[in-house]
Amino acid sequence: MKPNVIILTSGLTGSSVLTGLISQAGYWTGDKTIKKKDYDTFENAELVDLNLRIFKEANYKGNYLTNFSPEALARINSLAKTVDSSVYSAFVEKCNQHGPWVWKDPRLWMTIHFWKDILNLNECKFLVLTRNFRQL
Repeated sequence: MKPNVIILTSGLTGSSVLTGLISQAGYWTGDKTIKKKDYDTFENAELVDLNLRIFKEANYKGNYLTNFSPEALARINSLAKTVDSSVYSAFVEKCNQHGPWVWKDPRLWMTIHFWKDILNLNECKFLVLTRNFRQL
C-alpha cells in the first residue's frame, strides 16, 4: 500500500509541479483543485477551505508565507481540544477512501499542528520544500 503524501511548503518552491507529478502516479488530489490563471496548483480545494477555517478558529490573521508565530502555532495546536473536529475527520475519511492521496497547501506547514491529531501519521510521508527568498 502506498503511503499518503503531505507536502509542507511556504510557496514558490515548485510544489505545484511536484504535486502534479505525484498525482500522475495515482495519488488523489481532491474532487476539485485550486487553479490559478496559468496553472493548476493541485491543492485540494476542500483542504484549502478547511485550513482557512482553522486559521479563522485560531483567530490567525498573519502572513503565513513569511511570518513565523509561535503563539499562532500554539493556538492552532490546541484547537483539536476545543472545536468540533467532525468536519475535519470526515474530510480525512473521504481522502482515505480515495487513497493514496497527496495534500499540498502553503498553509499546511502551520495547520499540520491541528491535523496531526486527526490523521494517522503512520500512513503518511512528508516532503518539505523550501526556497531561498534571496532568489525572488
